[in-house]
Amino acid sequence: MKIDEFKKLIEEKIHRNKEIKLIKEIADELKIPLYLVGGFLRDAILSRENVDLDFIVNGEPDKISKKVAERLRAKLIIMDKQDIINYRIVKRGMSVDFAEVFQADIHKDLARRDFTINSIAYSLSEKKLYDDFDGIGDLEKGIIKMVSDDTFDNDPLRMLRAVRYFTTLEGFYIEKKTLSLIALKKDLISRASPERIKEEMDKIILSGNPVRGMVLLIEIKILETLFFKSNSTMQIKPVNTQEEKGKLIAVLKIINELIGKTLFDGSQMIELKYSPDDLKIIYYAAIVSFLWSSFFKTEIEIKDIVSILKNMRFSNIEISRICRVIDGLKYFFELSETKELETDVRRLIHKTGRDVLILMVLGNAILRALGKENYKQTVIIRTNILRIFNKDGDSIINPKKLIDGKDIIRILKCEEGERVGKIIKEIKKLQIENKISTRREAMELVEVIDSNLLD
Repeated sequence: MKIDEFKKLIEEKIHRNKEIKLIKEIADELKIPLYLVGGFLRDAILSRENVDLDFIVNGEPDKISKKVAERLRAKLIIMDKQDIINYRIVKRGMSVDFAEVFQADIHKDLARRDFTINSIAYSLSEKKLYDDFDGIGDLEKGIIKMVSDDTFDNDPLRMLRAVRYFTTLEGFYIEKKTLSLIALKKDLISRASPERIKEEMDKIILSGNPVRGMVLLIEIKILETLFFKSNSTMQIKPVNTQEEKGKLIAVLKIINELIGKTLFDGSQMIELKYSPDDLKIIYYAAIVSFLWSSFFKTEIEIKDIVSILKNMRFSNIEISRICRVIDGLKYFFELSETKELETDVRRLIHKTGRDVLILMVLGNAILRALGKENYKQTVIIRTNILRIFNKDGDSIINPKKLIDGKDIIRILKCEEGERVGKIIKEIKKLQIENKISTRREAMELVEVIDSNLLD
């Protein structure tokens, strides 16, 4: 396709976009030259939808952004991004960014961008397309290529962004020189802020094809660099062998296969559905449990995992869930040897809560990847987890209080203290194991439990 045809395609997209038309009107009123850049142009050429808009202006981005925010009745956020001030307007699931053209020169501005596929600009005042680095040609060929050799020195996060594009743009590959430079300069990633790293990693996981990106991160050793470099005080063994890498890749592929699969719970077929937050927990738990223990070849300390994830700016909820799943894995592996499967599954559900369904997928994936899966036993365990969780999950996770301390003090004629607490704990344990379910049963067992505790 010729550049004139691309220009026509972009202009048709612009004409149909009411926000762009409004912004152009305001720019014309203020007599400010305006360029549309970035993802909107890239995705227009690829016939993909993109609601986010990026503009660069020759002078006074603050003035036009304030005016646009007023007209759109939207929130304006001012962000310092390296040596550029970015003005972001946010409204109903879309964003509009304004920045000043670097040194008032569109050609110099495009030369500072990350990849050729993002170094395209359209002047709304001139109705002219700028493509100094053949970004349109690379879009046609499906190439992710750096604009210059100092691309990653200027912003190391671009290395992760390249992997994200590789993950999200179907059929695209990273140009050989660009990929070699990423592998060579991977240690620079520690200069990027943890928040920005986490955001890019989340996007890779939620891309719909996370394994493609994760495999590349493993192969060029960025994945372990992300975790090692941000946690230099931790004693972590690098993933050196192809065999070790192969195990992690296999686990990630099996997770991808199991997610969304329809399984039998003993009475009906159930489709496993996971939210975006659930998917992040599954993949991060897999990565962390592998990097820090090679899937439990060595002991894993939960307190170390908490420290690591805090440094990487995971939220408290994410840290809690990831640690809960990793801690639960050893109990999941023991289910294949238990003689009290029903009881132990109930204990596991109480320990891990709703994340037992994440634990089940990750545990199955690890056993299969390591060649330790007994298929018949796996089906039995999985069926029992699904059956018990679907039938009694809520009451196992949050068992109803059958008796309290006052009941126990009255029955035993004792003082309040540790003795009472231990009995309440035992009663709760029996509830979880489905051995008692009524207040009367609990009251009848108080003296028996107390006697056993005293022996």
